[in-house]
Amino acid sequence: EDAKETNAMAVALICEFNPFHNGHKYIIGEARRLTGEPVVAIMSGSFTQRGEVAVCSKFERAKTALKNGADLVVELPAVYSVANAERFARGGVETAKLFSCVNYLAFGCEDDDLEQLKAAAFARDDPGVKEIISERMNGGDYFPRAYAHAVRQVFGNDTADILAKPNNILATEYLRALEGSGIELAQAVGEKVHSNVSVFKNFGTAMLRYKGIEIEFVGARKESYRRDS
Repeated sequence: EDAKETNAMAVALICEFNPFHNGHKYIIGEARRLTGEPVVAIMSGSFTQRGEVAVCSKFERAKTALKNGADLVVELPAVYSVANAERFARGGVETAKLFSCVNYLAFGCEDDDLEQLKAAAFARDDPGVKEIISERMNGGDYFPRAYAHAVRQVFGNDTADILAKPNNILATEYLRALEGSGIELAQAVGEKVHSNVSVFKNFGTAMLRYKGIEIEFVGARKESYRRDS
């Protein structure tokens, strides 16, 4: 009998489970309830953020996750698991993208207003924020404190307070990592129409020429520019 094609999708959860607790069980259950999809946990291995050794083996943590609702546990490469929030989030999102079945990303946060989280996530791209960060770091400050001060100065207390909470920080980095890129789509179209693709990796954009027309592919990224730029 021929195998039947399925359109099964899944929701990804980037995690450490170090150690696994009831909050983790709750988010797995909520991810499944809200999406109706299986849960893929992308979990740190033997080492976690800040380079700490996990409290128990990755195999024990994976087993516990599977017993408490996860359907699959895959390891987040150590180069990402020990990194800062930005690289941890980007590594997790890139790992999730490797699974064609993953259609959602679930994460926890202290504030559940998505628009506020997005505003906080992309505050870093504001020219005024960048200028203040540069000035303070040139004066000897370090990035996290300079960034928090700059956001408070430009966007006010509400946005700055969002970035003062640990789960919110990761949430905003996930949102940044989920920025769309036009490169993959351009490459797929280029292959289809047999056209060479010019890739601009730093900007997540690409361009191809088809029947004498230049077609540009861009992602869902947010940028700000000075009027005199």
